This record gives sequence, C-alpha cells and structure tokens, in this order.
Amino acid sequence: MENNFANLDAAELRVLGCLVEKAMTTPEYYPLSLNALTNACNQKSNRDPVMNLSEADVQNALGRLIGRHLVMDKTGIGGRVRKYGHRLAGTLSQELEFTPAQLALLAELMLRGAQTPGELRSHGGRMHAFGSLEEVLQTLSGLQQHHGRSYVEELPREAGRRENRFRHTLGENGSDAMATGDVVHSDTGSRPEQGVDILQRLQTLEERVARLEALLSRETQPE
Repeated sequence: MENNFANLDAAELRVLGCLVEKAMTTPEYYPLSLNALTNACNQKSNRDPVMNLSEADVQNALGRLIGRHLVMDKTGIGGRVRKYGHRLAGTLSQELEFTPAQLALLAELMLRGAQTPGELRSHGGRMHAFGSLEEVLQTLSGLQQHHGRSYVEELPREAGRRENRFRHTLGENGSDAMATGDVVHSDTGSRPEQGVDILQRLQTLEERVARLEALLSRETQPE
C-alpha cells in the first residue's frame, strides 16, 4: 500500500495543515485560493515555526500534494480563481479518511509541532470540541494505528514536564523545518509573534499621535 504521506517537506506540511485548518475553522471561505492559502501559511498566530513562503513556493507544494492525492483542485465550474482543498475526508479511500477529531490533531501537529495532550486539547478546540483529555488520548491512539499506519508518535518525557508530547510522523518536524530557510522564527514558549504585533501596533499609534500633534500645532499657531 502506497504511503501518500511519506517524507512530506516543511512547505507541503504547512500547506496541507492550513487546508485542513481552514476547512474546519472557516468553512465559508473554503476551498482556498492560492493567495488565501499563502496568507494562511504565513500567518503568525497558531504557527510554529512562522514561515515566509512565496506564492510560487505554495504553488509548487500544491503540485506535489496533488500528485500524492492529498490535495485536489476544487475550482467550481466557471470559476475564475483556482481553489484547492484537502482529500483527508469525504473520500472513498479508507487509508485517507480521518474523523474530525483526528483531522484537528493532525492539523495542530503539522502547524505547531510536538505538543502534549493538554496542549492539543486547548489548541485544537478551535477545530474540534474535545470533551475531555481522554478523548484526545483515544484520538491519538487511533492515529497511532490507522489502517495499518502510524501517523503520530509519543516522545520521551522531557525534564520538568508532567505530560509526554506527541508529534506527527508525516515528514519534517520542527527541527527539520528550521533548516529549510523558509522559517522566520518560532513561536514556542513566550510566543514572540505577540511581541512583534505589539511593537507594530505601538509604532502605528506613535505615528498617528505624531501626525495629530503636528496638525494641532499648526492650528494653534498665531496667524
């Protein structure tokens, strides 16, 4: 049986993860155009690492994923803009058919890297409402033996952690992706992208205040 997921690279994982995520979180805007998908790949929230892919990078990754039968062109009849969707649900292939809970965890692991069951429940809740930690663990167990293949693996417990972390087995993981050159920075731990966003907002506010002060100064000057 062919393994469609074998050795996916960082760009392919990001594209596939984004398609799954957006199908579940914003179905009204799904399937995605190349532009929308590129923006999703490069967004700063819910991403680890943050990447900077060009439309050409995303288009090339799409081509490879289509060749693996993991993504399909879902442009409607008469559609002027090409749109794309994943093929991990609603297909006739049991090997590529995943439940909403499984898709939520796979997407989280593709988009944010290794996480504990508690983190997966918290982060994955935007895609699927996990009723308990036990449901997360059962879903992970199902992914470890899904039609003869394992899509996730449990990592050895790290010092200072109460829970083991899990990661996907689809291809490049966090440390591998960091070597691709497409990475801007990682948002693990302190979430540095939040600091970047705050600085950008402060800079914008400072510029607005400076313009207002300049206008007030001109208006109050004697003629």
